[in-house]
Amino acid sequence: MTKMLQYVEDMQARLTEVARNEQTLIRALGGALAQVDQELLADVRDLTLSHEARRVAILQELQCLASCIGAFPIAAERPQAIAAAAAPLAPEVPGMDKAAEAVSEPPRAGDWRQAVNNIKDELDVYFGRDQQH
Repeated sequence: MTKMLQYVEDMQARLTEVARNEQTLIRALGGALAQVDQELLADVRDLTLSHEARRVAILQELQCLASCIGAFPIAAERPQAIAAAAAPLAPEVPGMDKAAEAVSEPPRAGDWRQAVNNIKDELDVYFGRDQQH
């Protein structure tokens, strides 16, 4: 029986030693996981910062583009040579009096009402509708 007690005590000592080794391994694994978590967190922060930097750069490009969109000169600022070339010329018919000229006056350059009518007329022709204005 004393031998049996000796075996039980030896087994208990071995279990205690195995338990200590397991705890050491678990602590080491916990430390390694904590280190990997910190590295992952640092990588996520770096990725977030680089994404934010790209977003800022894109936003600045869009703001620059938006500010350049309105930078084209308006019709009043066009040079006279361009405005004269854009204006349609009325055909000269000999013997035409002033009243006839007023009636057949060509539309002014940049007259949006006439442009709308022209679009409507072209759509009527395209869709085969009768042109009744």
